[in-house]
Amino acid sequence: MTLGRLTASPASAPQPDPTNGLGTPLQLESVTIPDSAVAALEQLEPPQGANYGPFTVGSFEEKGERYTVLIENDSPEGEDLARQILSTMVRVSST
Repeated sequence: MTLGRLTASPASAPQPDPTNGLGTPLQLESVTIPDSAVAALEQLEPPQGANYGPFTVGSFEEKGERYTVLIENDSPEGEDLARQILSTMVRVSST
């Protein structure tokens, strides 16, 4: 089972960090969003001895909001799943 979450927050809010600042971020790639925005995709490696595994995190900002996808990499499809979610995100009008 792969666990994750999708959040939207003001762009001015601090970026969520599931490792509480103890993890090591590894830049993976950029993912193009359908509206031409670009999301940064990175892997957060936990410190040695942590009781959790790595996370794949992708985020982008649009119109003052930050959208973040966080997937636990306890399965091989974690990174691919984050990439797939980001590459299909579009803003939907509220009207």
